Amino acid sequence: MGGISRELEDFIENLALLVDSGLDIVSSLHAVRFDTRTPQVLEIIDSVIDDIDSGYPLWRSLDRNKVVQSYLVTFVRIGEESGQLPENLALVVEQIKKNRMFRSKLLSAMLYPAIILGLSLVLGLGIFIFVIPRLSAVYSALNIEMPVITSLLIGLGDFLSQYGIIVVPLIFVFVILLYRFLFVREKSKHIGQKMIFAIKPLRIIVTNIEVARMGFLLGTLLKAGLPILDAVNSLVKSSDFYHYRNFYLHLAMRIEDGYSFADTFKSYSGIGKIIPLPVQQILIAAERSGNFVHSLEQIGERFEDRIDTSSKNLSVLLEPVMLIAVWLGVVFVALSVILPVYNLVGGVGQARYTSATNTSTATPVPTMQIFRQITIKDEFRTIELYNQPDGNVIETISEERTLLYEGKSNGWYLIVNTSGKPRGWVEEIYIEDNSGS
Repeated sequence: MGGISRELEDFIENLALLVDSGLDIVSSLHAVRFDTRTPQVLEIIDSVIDDIDSGYPLWRSLDRNKVVQSYLVTFVRIGEESGQLPENLALVVEQIKKNRMFRSKLLSAMLYPAIILGLSLVLGLGIFIFVIPRLSAVYSALNIEMPVITSLLIGLGDFLSQYGIIVVPLIFVFVILLYRFLFVREKSKHIGQKMIFAIKPLRIIVTNIEVARMGFLLGTLLKAGLPILDAVNSLVKSSDFYHYRNFYLHLAMRIEDGYSFADTFKSYSGIGKIIPLPVQQILIAAERSGNFVHSLEQIGERFEDRIDTSSKNLSVLLEPVMLIAVWLGVVFVALSVILPVYNLVGGVGQARYTSATNTSTATPVPTMQIFRQITIKDEFRTIELYNQPDGNVIETISEERTLLYEGKSNGWYLIVNTSGKPRGWVEEIYIEDNSGS
């Protein structure tokens, strides 16, 4: 439908140029039809030609076939009735271009954050589907305790790796349906507009667009000779934002009851959010001075210039917000990946420290490699241990035939037990030394 709307706009632009060149309406319509290729647009043009041949005025045919918005039809009607159709068709073309420019500015302001969020979403889904499951397998093989943040990340990654082929398309379908619900569907798009108005930079852009449209359209209609009430009713049809439609409806009712713009501004709640105070003061002063149309045209030009500035300001404001959002996502993933590795390295270091501590504090267990072995000679059934060579007897050995000794001094052996503690000295005449010393 967007392509058809653009072709219809081109149709009006070409028709205005042909009529302005002096060609009659029917010939202009046939000339435009010759250059049209879209079947739906050809059907509309044929219907307009048939209406003109049947005696319908151009404005009624354009309105009946929905070629342009109804408030723009007013320009055509006034032009036909006043004999200034070429001039008024040029005004319609100018308004179409302004509407196209307004839409373009609003979309361009929203395009940057939409692209950043979209790319972040695609990148995040790719990480969850293709990278996280592999990390999960590694961590499971290492059998390490994972932090909560890592468990959440791995759980989401495992879920998407298993059900991503279903979940991801559903997410995109949900986003499209949500967009249509918030910004396209007539009965519910006021919710999306309320969200836009809650964000100040977006509200400024919308305000600049709507005030510029109000100034240009209302000023042009009044300048063309349309009564103020009809001009305000055309404003109601021109605006897509319910905040402004409601205000224009209120304005039309108040004007019909004989109230001025000043009284209307005072009686409307929240007027400061949709019509800036300087604009209110200008309109009130212009209404009293009789310079209303000129002031409206100046307001339209001034706020049209502000649209570019507010759009650029929005991009500047959104850039750090988007960077912070992406940075938070990167930090979340990085912490989820690094914390388990940190715990693993810390666990290995702790194990080494514990092992070293246990080794340094444990009682040494002597082995055959540490203490040498001797044997009591067969002819001796008992032998005596002394506290020192040629000293006092401290122990008599009768059951053991093999002993461990630590050292030898002047024909005496220092016998030790298995823990390395000295037991006493024995004279070498009782011993067969099998250690080779």
